[in-house]
Amino acid sequence: MKTFTVSRKRWHRGQGTSGSALRLEYGKQCCLGFLGQSCGIRAKDMLGISMPYHLEEELHNKFPQLGNIYYWANFSQINDDDEITDKEREQKLKDLAKANGFRFRFVP
Repeated sequence: MKTFTVSRKRWHRGQGTSGSALRLEYGKQCCLGFLGQSCGIRAKDMLGISMPYHLEEELHNKFPQLGNIYYWANFSQINDDDEITDKEREQKLKDLAKANGFRFRFVP
């Protein structure tokens, strides 16, 4: 099972869905941005893009394949949820990733 690393220092999370993206102008990114970067997608290609399925097909196909492309929204909802702690967020993302055939690892 492939593991994707998320740097807490550069992780944009818990601020609601407004303004969230795979990659933001100031260098932070959501959990899916880290995943995309690990899959070989350049930061500039993810800049301002809200979901993997909004990328060009060639880039979107580099992400792990889920049963339905819209399942990525489940990751986004957890990532952006402003009513849970980071500890809860990390565990929920780990559980969801595992259920979809990959893993997240969170580092300082």
